[in-house]
Amino acid sequence: MFKPGDVARLKSGGPVMRVDRARGDKIFVQWMTSGGKAGRGWFSAAALTATGEAGEAKGTSGGVLHHGA
Repeated sequence: MFKPGDVARLKSGGPVMRVDRARGDKIFVQWMTSGGKAGRGWFSAAALTATGEAGEAKGTSGGVLHHGA
């Protein structure tokens, strides 16, 4: 299961995202868009795959989201 700080991506593709919180099978994540704007939203845990170490996630724009930001 996902926990705050985990790094994930949608199984269908898209930017790398940082897990902010989880409620049951719903996961709230944050990411940087290709335009450099912050994105955020809830996704089903089944739609996500873990991609790396906890603590930071780089968006497609090269911006970095740090846990606790």
